[in-house]
Amino acid sequence: MSDQDQQNERLTKLAERLETLSSSLDSKMEEKMKEVSSSIQQKMKDTSQLVEEKIEKIVISIINKVSDKVESAIDEVDKKMNDMTSSISDKINNQIDESVKEIDSKIDQVISQTEKQVDDKIKSFESNIKNCCVLQ
Repeated sequence: MSDQDQQNERLTKLAERLETLSSSLDSKMEEKMKEVSSSIQQKMKDTSQLVEEKIEKIVISIINKVSDKVESAIDEVDKKMNDMTSSISDKINNQIDESVKEIDSKIDQVISQTEKQVDDKIKSFESNIKNCCVLQ
């Protein structure tokens, strides 16, 4: 075989080897790209899930804080309402007590006046009886 033929044969073998290497590299690169792509997709999914969980925790925290504030406001309003109701009730009771005292006083006055009138009538009657008996 001539030098040219040998060189051509070497070049052919070299080309075949390069073709095999290239094919092998292509398949390894494709496999590696699939792995990276899969890993990126999984990381994105995990990140998305973590973000959703954090957002959910934040929303729940906000809801709890608002709920606590609303409950506190309701308790404060309830306390103020109870204080106002108690104050109004005390005022009404005081007014009722004063009215009862006034009525008692008026009743006592009427009874006293009535007793005086009855006493006066009895005295007048007794006096009339005495005068009537003395005249006869």
